Amino acid sequence: MKSFLSTSIDRQMALAFVGQRDGFCSVLFDLQVDQRLSGAKPFADITSMSYYRDEEEVLFMLGAIFRICLVTFDSQANVWHIELELCSDDDSDLKPSFDSLKEDIDDETNLYELGRIFWNMKHLDASERCFNELLKQEHSNVHIISGCYLLLGNIAADRGQYNEAVAYHRRALELKQETLSNDHPHLPYSHNGLGEALRQRGDFDEALIHYQKALDLWRKQYGGDDHENVAMCLHNIGTIHGERDELTEALKYFFQALQIMDRCLPNIHPMVAKTLKNIGSVFGLFGQSEQALKAFERTLAIQQQCLPSTHPALADTLRDLGIYYVNHGNLPQALNYYHRAKFILSQTLAVTHPLYVQIQNDIVEAQLALESSMNGDENDV
Repeated sequence: MKSFLSTSIDRQMALAFVGQRDGFCSVLFDLQVDQRLSGAKPFADITSMSYYRDEEEVLFMLGAIFRICLVTFDSQANVWHIELELCSDDDSDLKPSFDSLKEDIDDETNLYELGRIFWNMKHLDASERCFNELLKQEHSNVHIISGCYLLLGNIAADRGQYNEAVAYHRRALELKQETLSNDHPHLPYSHNGLGEALRQRGDFDEALIHYQKALDLWRKQYGGDDHENVAMCLHNIGTIHGERDELTEALKYFFQALQIMDRCLPNIHPMVAKTLKNIGSVFGLFGQSEQALKAFERTLAIQQQCLPSTHPALADTLRDLGIYYVNHGNLPQALNYYHRAKFILSQTLAVTHPLYVQIQNDIVEAQLALESSMNGDENDV
């Protein structure tokens, strides 16, 4: 859409535009609009001014916000029906999330920002094309060039290519160190990114060094702890302690991070979900199964609201729930979660990716355990 969303008051007219195409789902959006609503983007019935008056066209300004009320499928018409309600820009339920998104995305929509958005959505191929195209242009802006390397490192890590990820992040950090002051606000992003790549590769000692450098720089920059970047860094340090089986220390950092997030982020932010998931994992290792289950279920509820349905983080949480039910002897429920996780990963990752291989192995082990228990029951009879 370039400027307006075109709709029709006539339902049959709208259905005429739906059509049917192989490989695509047909969707009819039913927009519920309260004309007394204040603070919403403008809309107008242009029937009297339109060349095609029989279309009974209503235009909505780009940026109008709608809340999803109901999704149903009309099997006779073979059309999905989605009911939406027009919302005010200042809607109390939505405003914190949109304010956070606006802060995260620059005012200018360019190729770099588009690549970042694709990466956040885990559309890795599209994101990679954006950054490689920018590097081909021999951009003179060091921030853009180093940012491309940083995000290419994130993409490589998402694909399980950890050596390549570390190389990209080192290049990003080197570029910044060559041209920026030691306390420049862009530096901690590269220290944190390199720390994350090193952690994923298993180089915990060096990862911790870079996390700590990022944390020190951010605390100095923000004058304290009340910022989401500080929370993210504390979470990452907690992850290192968790992978070293230093569980009490890990939990301390996770709760510190969560307290800051409660003050700085919407309660359905992906970082909140990630921290809750790790808290659940530690509770599970401590044998506190009820607290672990609550944390995983809360994580999943948040992720289902704020992430695309094919995001790998959703699969990771579903796998954790599967592990929980394996440990509690409910193998059918565990397999249900494992298969849901596998389906998500199959949409975004190669079959050779470590996470995909891992969930395949989980399914095989759970299936064998289930068959063994069923055979044991038959023998008892």
